[in-house]
Amino acid sequence: MTREEKLYYIDIGKRLRNARNESGLSLAQVGEKIGISRAGVSNIELGNQTISLYQHQRISQALGIEPITDTEIKDLDHGTKRKIKGLIEHLQKLI
Repeated sequence: MTREEKLYYIDIGKRLRNARNESGLSLAQVGEKIGISRAGVSNIELGNQTISLYQHQRISQALGIEPITDTEIKDLDHGTKRKIKGLIEHLQKLI
């Protein structure tokens, strides 16, 4: 994982942890809602585990927040931005 990717996952994890804390849900409760373990949710929040955009969407829905958008992806290298934007567009078509 590149430094930029690590920072990306840390940022997402912080946002998700803050939203979870605001919602009053435990790690286990979020994990149960989305079908992963409490430890898995913890690793995501710490930025230690990569997540797909689909997983990010499911976690965001479980927490009642909007998932990250392509306009928030400003500090990544061009190739990574292009990949993420493509995945976001694909997911939007599926929803």
